[in-house]
Amino acid sequence: NERYWRGASTKQIVAIDIDSGKVLWKKIANYGFPHKSVAIGNDRVFCLDRIDIASLELTKRRGVAVEHTPRVLCYDLQTGREAWTRNENGFSYQTLYSDKHDVFLQISPYDLVPESTYKKKRRQGLRFVAHQGTNGKVIWQRDFEVNRAVGRHRAWYSWFLYKDMV
Repeated sequence: NERYWRGASTKQIVAIDIDSGKVLWKKIANYGFPHKSVAIGNDRVFCLDRIDIASLELTKRRGVAVEHTPRVLCYDLQTGREAWTRNENGFSYQTLYSDKHDVFLQISPYDLVPESTYKKKRRQGLRFVAHQGTNGKVIWQRDFEVNRAVGRHRAWYSWFLYKDMV
C-alpha cells in the first residue's frame, strides 16, 4: 500500500558500467530494497525485497491489511540474471556477505516479549540467518538477546564483517 510508504527503501537496483556509464541491467522491486540490505561479493548481488517493518506496523495499527511476501534475492552481478530466491527470512534490517566463506548473512531484530505494550524495553532479540551464497540454502540460524540501542529505533545497530567475525 503506497499510501503508508515511508521511503526507507529504493524501488530499483541499477548496475552501471563504470567506464562508459551504460546501464547494464536493473531490477524493480515488488515492494522495495531497504537501505542496508544490499550486499555484493563473488560476482553476485544479494538483496531483500520487502515493505519496511515500521510501515507494516503502522498499517496494522490503522486497521489496514497489507498482503506482503518478502523475498531474499541473489542476482548475477554481470548479467542481472536471478541466481536464486527465497520467500522466508525476508524481514532483515541489514545484510552482509563474506567472499572468503561464500556466506550471505541477514540480521533481524525481533521483540522478546511481543505481547507487551511497554515501549521502553531494555532487551532486544536479534536473529542471524546465514545462507550459502551460491544457492541460498540456510546454513545456520541463531537468536541472541542484547541490550537495546539508545534512541527511538528498536535495533539500529550497524554490523560489520571483519575476517571471520561479525
